[in-house]
Amino acid sequence: MAALALIGRYWQDLSPGFSNGGGGLCRDLLSSDGNDDAMMVVFSLFALPLLFRLLQLRQAYRHTEGILLGIITLLGLASLGLATLGCARIFATAFGRPDIPLLTVFIALPLAWVAAVQLFRINP
Repeated sequence: MAALALIGRYWQDLSPGFSNGGGGLCRDLLSSDGNDDAMMVVFSLFALPLLFRLLQLRQAYRHTEGILLGIITLLGLASLGLATLGCARIFATAFGRPDIPLLTVFIALPLAWVAAVQLFRINP
């Protein structure tokens, strides 16, 4: 979750931006509104479930943590979906270029859920 939050916060510095699928970047196109990269800011919200978990480190995983993680995951996936409605080509950016921060999002998001399920199974 920390990786997701940091990528959301520092996306503009870590990544050159979303690819338009043709080798160019969305932020360079004059016809694009240029806010595709702004969608990644939503991933900085992953700091909330991380903070929630750190504050309750020695306690059992709670349903509210799972609900919070679910809501923020849905927001993150929706922001990626909204970026694709503009210029961004998510998979061309992640795998075609490759873009390490976006690949990290694709890896860290399922890992956050695996960790949450394992924590819940340890202490139901």
